[in-house]
Amino acid sequence: MQWLRFLLLGLVSRCSFATEQDEQDIMTNIACSVYDFKLRKPFIDVPLSATLKGYYQKLLDRAKGIFSHEPKKNKKDCEKCVDGLGCWTCQTFGLEGLPADELELPVSRNNLEGPSIRISPDNVDRAVESVENGTFLNIIVHGYGGSAKQEWITTLKDKILQYDKRAVITIDWQDGADSKVNYMQAVRNSQLIGRQIASLLYQLMNRTSGAIHSKRTHLIGLGLGAQMAIFFWDYFRLISDNYVISKITALDPSKAYFEDYRLHVNTSMARFVEVIHTSAGRLPWLSYGMSNPVGHVDFYMNGGSSPQPGCEFASSQGAACSSLRAALYYIEAVDRSTNCTFDSFACIGGLNQYLAGNCDEDPDYDSTITLDRTQKSIGRGVQIVETNDRSPFCKPQGLPPVRPTTSPPTSPAPMKDQL
Repeated sequence: MQWLRFLLLGLVSRCSFATEQDEQDIMTNIACSVYDFKLRKPFIDVPLSATLKGYYQKLLDRAKGIFSHEPKKNKKDCEKCVDGLGCWTCQTFGLEGLPADELELPVSRNNLEGPSIRISPDNVDRAVESVENGTFLNIIVHGYGGSAKQEWITTLKDKILQYDKRAVITIDWQDGADSKVNYMQAVRNSQLIGRQIASLLYQLMNRTSGAIHSKRTHLIGLGLGAQMAIFFWDYFRLISDNYVISKITALDPSKAYFEDYRLHVNTSMARFVEVIHTSAGRLPWLSYGMSNPVGHVDFYMNGGSSPQPGCEFASSQGAACSSLRAALYYIEAVDRSTNCTFDSFACIGGLNQYLAGNCDEDPDYDSTITLDRTQKSIGRGVQIVETNDRSPFCKPQGLPPVRPTTSPPTSPAPMKDQL
């Protein structure tokens, strides 16, 4: 374990310089946030196993407060209270929810994008006359360090509006997810944002007399935006008397503070949950996304680990590049203007068999990544999708397979051995 000691000490020095808002520093900030909960005594002065044991006990204690489903209601004990959504404790600094600005709600008809409706988290009246009965609502949520103005979000919105009777809301919580914000605080902010989205959907259902409904609602999130589904689901079922939405697409859902505590997006949160893995791994500064399968179907792109093909030399940002690939793959998968499909296959021996290079394919258990037909495919559980190393990423069937060179993503190790 001597190598681990030096690796952690190296991380300490990096944490002092994570100031620029590029993708590499976003990943460093996540690692620094995790590291912040360590015991203050230098690692070199105490046995490593004892240090990690104390570190994880502290982390577990703090996690109870992070993921509280019942925020404190006594205002004197709170840093900030949000009307109708609860209060957050004094340990929560800089709580940032959705901005008061109006949100755009573009609607498509006859496969063409129509006018955008302007709504706000507190007023959805303008949607009443503009949304047709049977409209499908797609909600897109960016992750840590992102914004709704990112190219992948605007492109995905445009691709979705190629479909008939679609409405799209892009959630911009940039102030709460900025890379200048400590990652732990961004996790707390995501709890508030999730509740605000739940409240927004509930208002839309009521004010449009069901023209927008949870059974036709699809939440798409990247990274921390994917894990926000936890808080959205929890609050929405509370205010709607246990309704759930039709589909969740979790694009490389964040690992840090979620996977280790078994609190993450899962199959109870929508009628159909699909997960696209692209940066799985154990170390938070070398990977970003979850390793374990948690959806009805989990697509492991090229094995699911970082780096993805084409991200090996991405300016030392392999993990961030790989995580973003989940969104880029999905954009191509839902694009109606291409004939290439992101078909998957399953190995009888599972993901490890594929990573070992000797996959025994199950011919009757495949699937395809799509906007609205994946749930109708037979394939469930762990699925493999192989891609090209650059756009267009979709690889037509029949081409030679690309076998991974990375080690398989491992399940969480015992706490005393895990970072």
